[in-house]
Amino acid sequence: MTATGAFKIVRYKEHKQDCSGHYSDDHPLLTSDFVADLIVDMIRVDPAFKVKLVVNFVNTKYGFVITYKRAWLAKNKAINKVFGDWDKSFEELPRYLQALMQLNRDTVLFPHAFAIVEGESNETWNFFLDCIRQYVTKRDGLCVISDRHKGILHAMNRVGKGWEEPYAFHRFCKRHLASNV
Repeated sequence: MTATGAFKIVRYKEHKQDCSGHYSDDHPLLTSDFVADLIVDMIRVDPAFKVKLVVNFVNTKYGFVITYKRAWLAKNKAINKVFGDWDKSFEELPRYLQALMQLNRDTVLFPHAFAIVEGESNETWNFFLDCIRQYVTKRDGLCVISDRHKGILHAMNRVGKGWEEPYAFHRFCKRHLASNV
């Protein structure tokens, strides 16, 4: 109040809260580091936790809507806290593979192989596995771990191509099996 008894507005702060109690935009203290700390236990349980669910979680817990980018950054930081940095993990891979070969004398390590094809089919899987046998290894006793795609099953069961037992053993990925049950 001034000396004349009139009110004087010296600073105006916009009212960001609507009548429902939720703020219309995010809060500067809800940084990606802060959000990462909030969601680290959820990421530990489910690393595939969706970014959209991070946004919803923060909104439910604090009443603020964070940006998709901030939620994405937070999720990646939480993943790094739980599982470690991707680059550092990749750098450790040769040391891990060397230890594996020392403990399991028959272990052979192969490079990752991939093919870019129009889609998964019997023909594309036949092509891929034929190329593996021709260009990567002719070694017997290999174990191929995969999902249950019909094209893979077909290609692995072709007689005379080197993928049937006892030349190779086909097993299903535990994660894929669990998701199919």
